[in-house]
This record gives sequence, C-alpha cells and structure tokens, in this order.
Amino acid sequence: MHGVTGEDSSVASAVQNTMQQVGGAIGLACLATLAFRQTGPTPSGASAVDGYLSAFKVAAAVLIVAATVALTLSSRNRTP
Repeated sequence: MHGVTGEDSSVASAVQNTMQQVGGAIGLACLATLAFRQTGPTPSGASAVDGYLSAFKVAAAVLIVAATVALTLSSRNRTP
C-alpha cells in the first residue's frame, strides 16, 4: 500500500481486507434484495429468472461504471 509506513502496514492491510469483505456483503445484500423485490415472496420459475436478470443487469452496470472510474483515475496518476 502506497504511503503507509512499515509500522502501520498491518493495520492498513486489516482495514483494507475488512472494507473489501463488508463491501462485498453489502453489494450481495443489495442485489439479493433487488432480485427478491422482482420475484415476490413466492416466486415462480419465470419470475425468479426475471428477478435474477434484473440483479445481474444492475451488477453489470455497476461494474462498468466502477471500471471506467478506476481506469480514469489510474491514468491521471501516471507520471511519464
């Protein structure tokens, strides 16, 4: 990790790992909630597919936006 002193590296690593795990759990919970809202409490086969499809579309959109932001920010920080 850039900018972290040697004595703080373990704390920085722990914080980074924790945020990664919490972010994944929150993201999965949001996508599951979206799928459930589309399917309802007693889903049939077709409504379950519709719910999962909408969750996958949202996940793909978030991934595209995140990749665009990451590529934009990483190209700004490069020094020739």
